[in-house]
Amino acid sequence: MDNEFTEARIRKLLTLYEQRLQQLSGNGDDLSDAELSSEVQRIIQEIQHERDRADQNKNHILQETNYIPALDEALNFLEQALETVGTTNFESKLDDAAFSLGYYRHH
Repeated sequence: MDNEFTEARIRKLLTLYEQRLQQLSGNGDDLSDAELSSEVQRIIQEIQHERDRADQNKNHILQETNYIPALDEALNFLEQALETVGTTNFESKLDDAAFSLGYYRHH
């Protein structure tokens, strides 16, 4: 079985997570704090699951890219975002997470 962690898949997922975070950051005023927390927790679970899978299935592509560090950094910012729901720092933390995913996608 081929390893599923290809460069195309990695770029696609980083882009998807980045877009979801940007959308959540932009629409934060339309959702309650509970809804925001729930959505951030859902994204954290998805990224953590992906990170765990990547850690278990390391290949040369994962070793040559910054995929795992990108996921780790995004998870860190998302955990901080959960602590700041309802404050002005919330969107900033979402933006930081999205930026880190985008940065790693381009490098």
